[in-house]
Parts: sequence; C-alpha cells; structure tokens
Amino acid sequence: MTIIYGTGELAQDGWKRFCKDDDEAVFYSNDRREWGRVISGRKVIDFNQLTEHLEQGNTELIYAADPQDKTAIPFLKDVCPPHTKIRSIEGGQLVPFDLDRIGENDQWWLTPEELEQKNLEDSIKVRDLFAAQGKTEAYAQAVEYIRYKKDHLLVPDLDSIEITNSCNLNCPNCGTPISKFPKGFMSEEIFDLSVKHLNPAKHIGLHGVGEPLLHPKLLQYIAKLVKIDKNIIISTNAVLLDQALSREIFSLMGQLSESTLMISFHTKKSVENWVHCLAYAADHPNIHFMGQVLDHNKETVYGWLKECGIDAPESHPRIRHITSHSWAGNVSGRKVTYQKVEILNRIRNCYFLRNRLIRVRWDGTITVCCLDTECTQRSGTIFDLESVEVNRGGYELCSHCDPDWTSKFQ
Repeated sequence: MTIIYGTGELAQDGWKRFCKDDDEAVFYSNDRREWGRVISGRKVIDFNQLTEHLEQGNTELIYAADPQDKTAIPFLKDVCPPHTKIRSIEGGQLVPFDLDRIGENDQWWLTPEELEQKNLEDSIKVRDLFAAQGKTEAYAQAVEYIRYKKDHLLVPDLDSIEITNSCNLNCPNCGTPISKFPKGFMSEEIFDLSVKHLNPAKHIGLHGVGEPLLHPKLLQYIAKLVKIDKNIIISTNAVLLDQALSREIFSLMGQLSESTLMISFHTKKSVENWVHCLAYAADHPNIHFMGQVLDHNKETVYGWLKECGIDAPESHPRIRHITSHSWAGNVSGRKVTYQKVEILNRIRNCYFLRNRLIRVRWDGTITVCCLDTECTQRSGTIFDLESVEVNRGGYELCSHCDPDWTSKFQ
C-alpha cells in the first residue's frame, strides 16, 4: 500500500506520476478538514488509519508535504515505526528519504531570543513608518513599547485583550457559560496599561472567552486603538450588532489600514445582523469581514442563512467554515484526550506557543493559552509582565486541545 503524505499540488502530481496502478494508494494530511475527502479518486485517510497502515509494515510512504510545513518531518519521526520505507519527490523523481538525516535538534521554531529580537526589529520599522507618516500618537506608543522591549526582550507579546468574559448566550459547545472564573469587565486602567505593551507591528484581538459587544466602553476602547493605528480583530456572536452599532464599529475600524470582524453564527439573530453588515463591509474593503459556520450546528445555520436569502452558504465569499472545539477540554461533554503523537504535533504548530503570545484577561491576569477559560495556565499579571514565562513544551491543557483550532491547519 502507498500513502502519499500531503494533499497539495506536489502530492497530487506524485499520485499521477507514480501511483496510477496502485489501487491501494491513499493521501494523508494533518489538516482534519481534509480527512474523508476524495482526491483524484483516492481517499484522504485520518490519523488513526495512518497509524494502522504504518504499523502493518507493508506500507510505503511518499513524502510530498508542503515545503513550508517545517513540522512534517518531526511528526513522521514520531509516527513512523523503524525501517518504514519512505521516498520523496525531488526533481520529478522518487528518491529514498531518510528521516534521520534531519537532526533531532533542528528547529522548526526560532529560539525565544531570535523571535523576540525579530519582534523588536519589526516594531522599530513600524515606529519609523509612523514618524514618516506623521502619526504622532501611534509613534509615541511605539517609542514607549520599544523602550520597554529593549530592557525586557523576552517578555512575550500580547495577542489579545479580553475586555470581558461574560456572554449573552449559553452555547453547548462553549466553556464560557460553565466557567468558574469570575465574570467581569475590563477597567480603563487595565486596558490602558495593556495598550502600552502592544507591539506596533502586530494586530490585537479585542476578545477572549466572552462577548466583547457587552462591554459598555467597547467603542471607546476601539477608538483608543484606532488612535495608535493598531489593527484590530474582533470575534462576536453579533446578537447586539444592530444597525446603529454596526455603523459606528465599521466607521471606526474602517480608519485602519487593516482589521478583522468575525461573526460566529450561533443564533438566527447572528445571521440576520451579519446580513445587514454586508453593505457596510462593501464600503470598507480594508475590513476583513466574515461569518463563521461551526460544524456542530452547520445544518441549522444553513437553514437560517437560506431564510435570510443566502442560497449558497457553502461557497459564499464572506463565509468560512471552521471546526467546533471543546475549549481544550473545558466543555466536559466534548472533552477528548488525544494520543501523544497528536499532542506533540499540535504543540509544534500552536499559534500561541510558536509565537510566544499571551492574553490579558479582563481582570489583568495573564494566561498563556487562548482557550484557557478557567485560567489554569496563568502566568503573572499585566502589572508584572517581567515575570511572565511561556513554556513552549506545552501545558496540561494541550492534552485535550482540539486539533486545528489554534494551529495553522485551521
């Protein structure tokens, strides 16, 4: 049997060149959304099927991964039994491929020092750009950030500011309604201190495990970020996003060179408000505006969309399909403990760990995991960032973290 590792152009070309007469040839991808698909008449198998075939010992693996996938080889080292026959496609030919030729110490990540030095250099470039553009407030914030960063190089960057962890819905796939972490709204003091520590070269999420539109100072906080030219990402259930609030949010975020507004379709009202926002989005091409269909209630959402005049939601350019998750096992009915190989691969590809990112919660607590509804992985506060550390080897939550959600495979 032949397993082609990859589903992209290289893999499909490999199938056409080398496997036409192999009735048992299949594809494999670490992207779970590919599992079960049929490509060129061949199935994309899942992780369990991959390990079963490899353990049988009569399988050849053709390595045809995306060249940008730096974690493919470490993954195969973990999953392939000794003496697995592996060949790769090089120069249009199949050649022997030795996993051991890639040293165990080869880095698929930059070291913390390398990464943070690059972050500092990127922020200096943006500071200089702000100066050239005459953006005085953005320049002043960048200067303050760089001054702090030079003295505390290894302090991780903020990826998101959770202005509230309260929510107006009670979705069965979400850990927020059952979380025991105290509910509340971020004060202006904590928000302003967080803003001082924002890398000017990076975007900032204005949400966490709650519904950001509930915060009474939402527009005020957005305006503060606009003043320093900070690209914003907001994820919302949009129940409160009526026409008046929509106009104000689009007007503010439209002043930025780039920003993102995501609406998850948890209710019919979410869909209806997304529909009326389509006109605003057309007037603001610099805002990446999307609706999100989660797989746990996809058919129900399709019904709502069609009732609102969206006849082909599967292919709508402003709708993306994403996997539902369990908030790293914090939703008990959806909790799964994954195999060690899967966990290690997920850690390697975790957006938060790979980039040494942190989130400040509404009360100023710092967490190193974006799905940590209970804040079990807290690491200091916004008031003592110098003490915050990121364990790139992962945390207990990683054993239950749903694949793809925080990785490049989503």
